[in-house]
Amino acid sequence: MVEKILAWYAHHRGAGHVQRAALIGAHLRSPATLFTSRRVESCPGFQTAVLPMDDDVPGHEWQETELRDAPLHYAPFGVRGLRERVSTITGWIACNQPALMLIDVSVEIARLARLTGTPSVIVRQHGNRFDHAHLDAYQLASGLLAPWPASLEDPATPQWIANKTVYAGGMSRYDDVSMPDRKVARTRLDLPDGPCVTVLSGAGGAGVPHAVTEAAQACPDWQWLVVGKKGPASGSRNLRVEGWVRDTLDHIRAADVVVASAGDNTVMEVAAAQRPLICIPEEMPFDEQVRKARCLCRIGAAKVLFDWPAPSEWKRLLIEASRPGAPPALTALAPGNGATKAACYVESLLESYAT
Repeated sequence: MVEKILAWYAHHRGAGHVQRAALIGAHLRSPATLFTSRRVESCPGFQTAVLPMDDDVPGHEWQETELRDAPLHYAPFGVRGLRERVSTITGWIACNQPALMLIDVSVEIARLARLTGTPSVIVRQHGNRFDHAHLDAYQLASGLLAPWPASLEDPATPQWIANKTVYAGGMSRYDDVSMPDRKVARTRLDLPDGPCVTVLSGAGGAGVPHAVTEAAQACPDWQWLVVGKKGPASGSRNLRVEGWVRDTLDHIRAADVVVASAGDNTVMEVAAAQRPLICIPEEMPFDEQVRKARCLCRIGAAKVLFDWPAPSEWKRLLIEASRPGAPPALTALAPGNGATKAACYVESLLESYAT
């Protein structure tokens, strides 16, 4: 019998892929090794194998269009880091003989797993991922895992992909956390009385636009909190720029409205915290956030805007979004057992291939 060892690849762009590994890994019973180029301080349930970066192309800025409609997305010639990471992964597979590899996300790693005779599960993302490379990877995979419920599936998804997908439901680091009362959260943040809006920016996006300063000035009765690595300098008495905050739960729970992109972890954290969401998707490859925002709008989970509004529009938008509270369609996205359900699915596949 093949030992039930799991290999897990997590992409390094943004914090979401490694965070999802930590959420699911906490519920895994089988030994697992996480491969990533992202710095990982702690990831319960995993041993960690650090991969070199794959973008050290001397004198050449890679363009995604160079492999458009090709069977690969990113495979530039002569990149030492790219060759080393492939060597690291295949060498580890040869030595450890994993029963399964979970890939979050990379069509190249999906092909690599198949070439080593390793069954794989691909974590799906929203967006127009129906190009040659994605479709081939989905066909080669033994299973597909969606970290969202079936209600959030894109209507454009081919039926065979949906049939192959296990919908685990949304998951976030706040699934098993006791939610602080709004008043308690506001006291801990030393916020004044009155309505509050929190603007969130994830690690992988473009950040909060500087126009948030004008928005805050146009809504003097609202306290504005800006959380994220990239944001404006505070230019208004009712605007507080927090910078990067490791734990944003108080900032979300203190808000009457949250303004954020359509990033997966961000949306699910707001859903778990049960706060109303104004979603402004960012430009990402494959129209990932735009397509996801349309799905959120379709099911009534969020107020969706595709451009940053003019300052004069914000007061109306905030009042409308904060009444009557978080939509049931939003809170239903994060039932609290998504990571557990995903882990059970992975364990069942491990069991079937470790024979």
